[in-house]
Amino acid sequence: MSGIVTPLGWTARESFHSDFSVNLSLKGSQSLYFVPSGKSTEVKAEGAWPSPSFEGKLLPVDRTVNEEGFSASWKVLSFNRPFSQKWLDSEQSLSGSEFGVRLLIPADQYQKSIRTAKYGVLVIILAFTALFLVEITTKIRIHPFQYILIGVALIIYYTLLLALSEQVGYNIAYAISSIATILLVSVYATSFLKRKPIILLFTTLMSGFYVFIYVIIQAEDFSLLIGSIGLFLIIGFLMYFSRNIKWYNDQKSLATD
Repeated sequence: MSGIVTPLGWTARESFHSDFSVNLSLKGSQSLYFVPSGKSTEVKAEGAWPSPSFEGKLLPVDRTVNEEGFSASWKVLSFNRPFSQKWLDSEQSLSGSEFGVRLLIPADQYQKSIRTAKYGVLVIILAFTALFLVEITTKIRIHPFQYILIGVALIIYYTLLLALSEQVGYNIAYAISSIATILLVSVYATSFLKRKPIILLFTTLMSGFYVFIYVIIQAEDFSLLIGSIGLFLIIGFLMYFSRNIKWYNDQKSLATD
């Protein structure tokens, strides 16, 4: 038998309706589960851990989770488990009714960096789309090699983010990497965008992209909702901005040619 076992000293003449308590000090555990072997099992668990996950076949009847820790209580009757109240020797299996709590580890700098890298394609597509719209609307010719250099700078950004996060933490590393990349791309864009309002607009868009990704990474519970709404608004902005672009010549100009 695995686990913690202790004899209770009961005899055949004694009633088994006696109270007992056990104090356990656990260190380094990832989870704690209970098996409701009693006719009525009540469990209350508390801990100074802000990210618990209540798991098992039965959920707590009452729970409280905040930044200071968690508190949860379970109440299980014998009717809510798949084994009987009495059995002989070791013929009865007690599995299948465990419940408890698992201590989740919040996303560290490596997990956040990986999640940020997953949005890398999105940032590159949005940056290239912004440059393409600027090229179409202002009649400024941007060479494919210039697109490639900007794309390489946006890719190196994620290596820089990972390297800095190991030294100064994710938040500071994200700020340094984002500002450095935005400045690098914006300064390089001055060589072909020429006009200051356009450069300022492109820099603002790049800053907005990285702020948007940062908000998604930090909002663990609402990242999908925020990301979906943000992408919807971005697509709407692109549609509005490109509504007056004449992508093809009209029939009259084609006939003249």
